[in-house]
This record gives sequence, structure tokens and C-alpha cells, in this order.
Amino acid sequence: MNLESFKNTGKPQHFLKAGAVFVALNPTIISTILGSCISVCLFDKKLHYGGMNHFIFPSIDKKNKALATAKYGNIAIEILIQTFYHHGSKKENLVASIVGGAFIKSSDLSLGASKKNIISAKKELQKFEVKIISEDTGGNKGRRLFFLSNENKLIIQEVNKDLHF
Repeated sequence: MNLESFKNTGKPQHFLKAGAVFVALNPTIISTILGSCISVCLFDKKLHYGGMNHFIFPSIDKKNKALATAKYGNIAIEILIQTFYHHGSKKENLVASIVGGAFIKSSDLSLGASKKNIISAKKELQKFEVKIISEDTGGNKGRRLFFLSNENKLIIQEVNKDLHF
């Protein structure tokens, strides 16, 4: 399925901003744009619905409640998984895809942040015992991500130029 036929399914579309979490109980195309950030796409194989987060930083101490938002991987992943549990999902039915974590060349800190974001996503999913079924991470190009929530289908487009900020 190419991007045009994917987008022309007639399903509602939702653009996910950085620091956000979105769960679609009805078929929805969830999209975002990623650089060094990470998105985890979560899917319930039995109930056939999905959701996604978009986090900027790997983690934060949960005790710092004022700053503990979905901008941080450990918080964003926990919110996503807990929302699935709230809607009746069981951990054995959940599968995840990890996308993003590109290295932005002009920032010395980016490589470390990108790698830490990728590691954080894997660590948090492992902590919740969620199986990772696909991963498209690293590199030096941004990505546009489209996720068809009820079918667990992803289309990932590389941004056609190296990331420089």
C-alpha cells in the first residue's frame, strides 16, 4: 500500500505533536514527523486498535511531577500502555513498533540524545513486557510516520535531506 492509497482510505486522520499521546479506538491514521524524537506505535492484536506517542527526551524522575509529562519516554510509554489497559487490553496482546531517533548533524548532543531515546523506548517496553515487532531508528534523516491504528500498518518516509538545525 502506497502513501496516497493509505491516506485515501476515508479514515479520520490525527497529527500527533511532540510530547503527546493518542489512542484511537476507531480506525484512524495517526501521523507525526520525527527527528531525534521517538514514536512508539502500540497495537492490541485481539481488540484491533492502536495508539502512538511522540517523545522528545529519554526519561525523567517521576517524583518531579511538575515536569513529568509525555515529553519524556518513560512517561509517554507508561501513559500509552496504561491507556490501553484502561480500555481492556492485556499485555500479552500488545505489540510495539519503534520509529525515530535520527542524529542531527549540527548538534554534538544529538547523537547521545538519539541513542538515549532509542534505549529508553526499548527499556520501557521491556519493563512492561511488550514485544517489539519492528524498529526503524537511527540514521541522519528525519521521518514522516503514518500509522493505521486498526491494522497495525505503518508507512515511514525519510525526509529527503540530512537534518541540520
